[in-house]
Amino acid sequence: MTTLASFYMHMGTGHWLLMALGLLVLVAVLFWLGTTLAGEKHTGGEAPSEELSALHLLDRRLAQGEITVEEREDARRVLAGEREHARA
Repeated sequence: MTTLASFYMHMGTGHWLLMALGLLVLVAVLFWLGTTLAGEKHTGGEAPSEELSALHLLDRRLAQGEITVEEREDARRVLAGEREHARA
């Protein structure tokens, strides 16, 4: 009988349970690490600014036909004006 086989034959129930628990903890930590890193890459690490969000919303509404090109440009000018006043 090899040394490894001898080792496994002499492991008691407590050792098997401890080994299984350790494996579950390892899998859980790896899963958490993977989802955390994937979440940061997906969002880009930063929340978009309000200015970009507003322009993105205008573009989406234009693409869906909810507003006209003129309405989008008027709204963009208003947003640009608000940014100018906020910087002053």
